[in-house]
Amino acid sequence: MKKKQLLLILLILLVFLLNGCWDYTEYENMALVSVLGVDWDEQSAQITVSVQYIVPGGGTGGGGEGGGKTKKSSPDVEIKAASGSTIDEALTKIQQIVGRRLFYGYLEAEIIGEEAAKNIIEDIIGMNDRTPEIRTTAYILIASGKASETVGTVETDIAVSGGRHIRDLVDASNMTGNAYPVIIEDFIENLQKEGIEATAPRIITTVSKNGEGKGQSDGSADGSSGSGGKAEQKEGCHRIDGMAVFKRAKFAGWLDGEESKGLIWITGKNINPYETFKTSGNADTSNTLIFRITKSKGKIKVKLDNGTPIVNISVYVEADLRKYAKDMKPRILTPDAVNIMQDDMEIKIRSEIDAAVKKCQKELKSDVLGFGQTFYRQHLSLWRNTYEKEWESFFPDLPVEVKVQAKVVTTGTSIMRFFTK
Repeated sequence: MKKKQLLLILLILLVFLLNGCWDYTEYENMALVSVLGVDWDEQSAQITVSVQYIVPGGGTGGGGEGGGKTKKSSPDVEIKAASGSTIDEALTKIQQIVGRRLFYGYLEAEIIGEEAAKNIIEDIIGMNDRTPEIRTTAYILIASGKASETVGTVETDIAVSGGRHIRDLVDASNMTGNAYPVIIEDFIENLQKEGIEATAPRIITTVSKNGEGKGQSDGSADGSSGSGGKAEQKEGCHRIDGMAVFKRAKFAGWLDGEESKGLIWITGKNINPYETFKTSGNADTSNTLIFRITKSKGKIKVKLDNGTPIVNISVYVEADLRKYAKDMKPRILTPDAVNIMQDDMEIKIRSEIDAAVKKCQKELKSDVLGFGQTFYRQHLSLWRNTYEKEWESFFPDLPVEVKVQAKVVTTGTSIMRFFTK
């Protein structure tokens, strides 16, 4: 009898296992969303969502009478867009013409247009919360202009998908130093943390003259079509340059490349850019020193002067010398010459830090630098009792002291400047 009962239990378990997941979808029936863009139009109060997705095994992603043909950047990539009064409504319209289930588990980048960043950040965060497939490790970027322009612009000579290429560009920003990666999880966290504001890298799209207006679909992107949207594909390129600064949940403005690098020095992000220093006022490259940053560390401390907070920024940078200018004197690299290089490097880094602090304090009035967060950690009681509620008004005039130490750790095997006959 016991054997029969055990066999019955095993059969019941086997039935459950064979049934599989209740929401299971075959891989071939999915549209793998690689890039998702969100825009906002104030006049129409409409949200436009753009998606670039991969069709497993190739083939078209359009389906149904409202589909329309879209020129693809590669045999297995499609771009669609639609508008609605909510993000979900716009996505539903796209889903109606795709013919495959939109799947966000492969999302590489979420692009937010400038107007959307000013007006509907909370709606976008809500969409992420309601869509558990969206990986919080995907990158978030702010488009200089419309996100649809970024999603719809492809580089035809790139073998990978648009989302993979954008992710590669963001990853490479540590070699330029003019931006740094931000994932969705960290962005949301900084929207909620005390004493710090959110940032995200800026993506700039350039459309080539030969690529304008290619690959329009037959749908409508103004929200009037109930069955789908319009996607316009263009040929062009993208670049990551600068950071978007937020104040609470609203876009406040941009940091350019120099200011972004200053922010990076302060916050101690890991970057390895090349730094160029001219030893004279002219543009002759023979008077140029080139270094590769190998290590950087930033530290913020808040000290109290009669109860008034003063911020101390300490930055330490190590670099390798990659070029010793041919017109430099002395001809042989000496310790004194290295000291002069280090002094010049410190001056340049200090100017970038000053530019970032000035922009954030005086113009944007947004504490993306994390001064308030450091104050909160180091002087919790004073923060809670006095400065927490007044930080926005106090931050723009907060005294800041900066100390930079630069060290040239490697000068290469040749200590003699190059010269010709």
